[in-house]
Amino acid sequence: MMKKKIRVSIFFVLILAFLSVFGVYLVDASIAAFTPASPSNDTWTNITSTVFTFTPVSTNNVTNITCEVFVNDVATGVNTTVLNNTATVMTANATLTEGYNLPWYVNCSESGANNETKSGIMNISIDATAPSINFDPLMNLNNTWFNTTTPEFLFNLTDNLDATSNWTIYVNGTSNVSNSSANNTQTSYNISGLGNGKTYNITIQSLDEAVNVLNSTLNISIDTGNPTAMINITNESRYNDTTPELFINITDALANRVNWSIYINGTLNQSNSTTNNTVTSVNLTTLAEGKYAIHVNGRDQANNSVNSSYWTIHIDTTNPTSSSGTPTGTTADNTPTLTVTSSEAASCKGTIDADESFAAMDFSFLGGGTVSHTYTSGVLTDAAHTVYVRCRDVAGNIATASDSYTFTVDTSSNTGSGSGGGGGGGGSRRTTEPTPEVVEPIQKSPEPTVVEEGETAEVGDVATTKYVQVASGGSVEFTFNAEAHTLEVTEVTETTATVIISSDPIELTLTVGETREVEIDGEMLTVTLNSIVDGKADISFGAVTEPVVEEEQPSLLWLWILILLVVIGVVYYFGIQKRGSGTKKRR
Repeated sequence: MMKKKIRVSIFFVLILAFLSVFGVYLVDASIAAFTPASPSNDTWTNITSTVFTFTPVSTNNVTNITCEVFVNDVATGVNTTVLNNTATVMTANATLTEGYNLPWYVNCSESGANNETKSGIMNISIDATAPSINFDPLMNLNNTWFNTTTPEFLFNLTDNLDATSNWTIYVNGTSNVSNSSANNTQTSYNISGLGNGKTYNITIQSLDEAVNVLNSTLNISIDTGNPTAMINITNESRYNDTTPELFINITDALANRVNWSIYINGTLNQSNSTTNNTVTSVNLTTLAEGKYAIHVNGRDQANNSVNSSYWTIHIDTTNPTSSSGTPTGTTADNTPTLTVTSSEAASCKGTIDADESFAAMDFSFLGGGTVSHTYTSGVLTDAAHTVYVRCRDVAGNIATASDSYTFTVDTSSNTGSGSGGGGGGGGSRRTTEPTPEVVEPIQKSPEPTVVEEGETAEVGDVATTKYVQVASGGSVEFTFNAEAHTLEVTEVTETTATVIISSDPIELTLTVGETREVEIDGEMLTVTLNSIVDGKADISFGAVTEPVVEEEQPSLLWLWILILLVVIGVVYYFGIQKRGSGTKKRR
């Protein structure tokens, strides 16, 4: 009996469960099946307090119906006074959680009855977050420069729910292009229609399915022109400094700042940035003695790049020496030509019988900038003389101690001998002592006026010769025939210098030891390049002194000839008269 009761109970439980699952109740349902009106199925919204619309219909025609809205099976609001067969609007009474394809539905029942009806199920995606815009780091974000008029933009749109995001690029507020991209995927696009030398406001707008909008704005500039790069040095320059100072200038048409890199023999020496079109001083990192190829690379903010000309420089820290001094031994010439050979191209100076520093030495040898040097001395006494020599090379190295050599002047070796004889007797011989000569002191040139690059010096009237040492880019102002003029050195090499004399420009290129005369305002000016010293042109210049020519007296020869003819005529006349009178007497 007990087993039979248990079986009956289980049977009734199964029947109730079946009825519950399939919505069948012991009382008749009075709410007809219905489908919500909005949001429609698969709707996207960016509102987390969503508004739902539905219309329940009571088959019993009751006045009030109780309805409850569920989102993702969570109750979000209930209304107990829903009117029969009337569109009902309900707003979620709590902030809904964002999500994709969330199911929502409405349960309605007549008040007090166990006749609840569940609506059809709709899907809704709730997304209140706008997609983010991330630019490629290489774009450097705002104020980026591009060297093309069709710059490429790289960006990534990331949304929390949407698999695809829409985007539009605006140029100065005008739509340039629209498209869509997969979520969290890098997108590339080349903007067109841009011009060189201009700045643009670029806006990228992102838009997801829920109509969340985000704008990201930046400014870009277009520069398609290369800068210019210069090193202000002379090719084959020599330095006695292992960290020589150079001057560079990078010029760009648009950029405010420019980048530079100095390369030595193709290897980066150093780099930095500077203000556009500004002469910048740079000391190279330590270099050993030797020959180097150097250039500077200029790069603007748009990455336009250019190389300067390639120049050769020499690092030389070795002092020059001199040797092979002549004359040697004994010479009968008391104004001998002194010669020395330097160990490298140099300018040499000397003194006789008194050692001095290079600057204080009495005379300069000809042959500056070469290895062979000569100087014709003043009159020397018969005695032993020592010549002290110091040389300065093109790099400016000066011998720390003088080289010297000694020779003897003996003019008596030029005196001849004679012999006499007579009456069979022996001859006699007499030696005449030479008449002592006055030794003229060696004239010492005035210290030159030294002018560095970019400097100008005033040397006054050149009625007397002026001595200057001028670097390339330096100049001197002078007065000639009461008029102001300028001598500017524009280029210096190891053996030549180019100068411009103005106000009426005259350009001269002189070789060491060369003298030229130029006409200025009808008068002649002489210019001599004595040597190259420390990379500077050693120049002497002044007015040409013309020798005084005595006015030639008219010859009186004709007068003497006339007098002689008159005398001859008179003598002849009186001779004839005398001969005639003698003849008459004999008759």
